Amino acid sequence: MAGSFDAYHEWLAIAPRDQPPNHYRLLGVDLFEPNANVIDGAADRQMAHLRTFQTGQRSKLCQRMLNEVSAARVLLLDERTRAAYDAELRQSPGIKRIEPRMPAFQAAPASPTPTPAASVVQAMPIAAVAAPAPTTPQIVSGPAAAPHRHRRRKQNTPLLAIVAGVAVLGVLGILAVVAWLWGDREARLRYQVDIHDKSCIPTTARIGSGTKS
Repeated sequence: MAGSFDAYHEWLAIAPRDQPPNHYRLLGVDLFEPNANVIDGAADRQMAHLRTFQTGQRSKLCQRMLNEVSAARVLLLDERTRAAYDAELRQSPGIKRIEPRMPAFQAAPASPTPTPAASVVQAMPIAAVAAPAPTTPQIVSGPAAAPHRHRRRKQNTPLLAIVAGVAVLGVLGILAVVAWLWGDREARLRYQVDIHDKSCIPTTARIGSGTKS
């Protein structure tokens, strides 16, 4: 790139030995990367980084590089144009697999290495690592025991229904026997009364009735 300012190197971390970069190197992905999602995401990342220089004194140069990144994305996302580009790129002399190098952003400070649990236990006093006191089993009462009582009540419901049914049938049977006996007693009484009444008729009245007939 003309001039003393190397935008490829300073903005996209593309060394002079890799310039002019191929489309894969420009997007910062592996050579012949087949995944379209990786290519699309890398193009978005590169363009977002370049736009941070769009308002400076090199805005025209920034726009030119944005156009290059956009054109590389369009070509590599089309399977036919990418296949033709890959075939041409493989025939280029000295082509080799170039690992992508992303722009050098400020790295976050490394988090301190956590202390292993075993060393923490060893550093503690012996008294602090004493065995836990045995726990006494607690009897569950109150609302916590309500589901058990409710389940036991449900289990006893069929038995209570059977007992109640048998009792009702027994009472009905007894009432039926009493009614039958009572009706039979009245019938016997009426029969005895009729016999008694017939026996009380005078003999002459019976003879007279027989003569008339």
